[in-house]
Amino acid sequence: MAPGLPFPDASFDAVVANLAISHLPDLDKGLADMVRVLRAGGRLGVTAWAPDPADPEDQGAEADDIIACVRSSCGLPARAPVLGAPWEDQLRSRTELRDALTRAGVVGIDAQLHAYRRTFLIEDYLCGWGGLGRYLRWRAGDQPWREFTDQAAASLRDRFGTTVTSIKQAWVATGLKSLP
Repeated sequence: MAPGLPFPDASFDAVVANLAISHLPDLDKGLADMVRVLRAGGRLGVTAWAPDPADPEDQGAEADDIIACVRSSCGLPARAPVLGAPWEDQLRSRTELRDALTRAGVVGIDAQLHAYRRTFLIEDYLCGWGGLGRYLRWRAGDQPWREFTDQAAASLRDRFGTTVTSIKQAWVATGLKSLP
């Protein structure tokens, strides 16, 4: 993880970090390390979550609220105890993302917004929380976890039927390491 990439300076023509920079312990040092391993004129590509779209077809926020209510009624915690992406909120801003890349020595930055629409089966939606889901399952144990997922699935089906449509947006940003 950056900083501390185990490569010599100017080792690569391109470096890509897909939904990873928000997890860096120190954003500026981590990006600077990624740029360090680029040759002069090399390309850096990063992605970061953008603000959620105001789209009437996006059911994700409502589905998450339903799940949070069921989670609370089952006595499960709302959050994992450690925030694993300390820069996620800051990087939702195109300006903040561009500024961070500029501080790291990236020029010619192009940051484009991309929307990702996905329709999940209810069961698949319940599995899609990454670290929080794994933490909650570990914390609850097998039987309480099954009870929670059964109740959450029933509540989601009552509201949405068999699927939940989620629309997320991400910044896809590219730029070049400045020439010496």
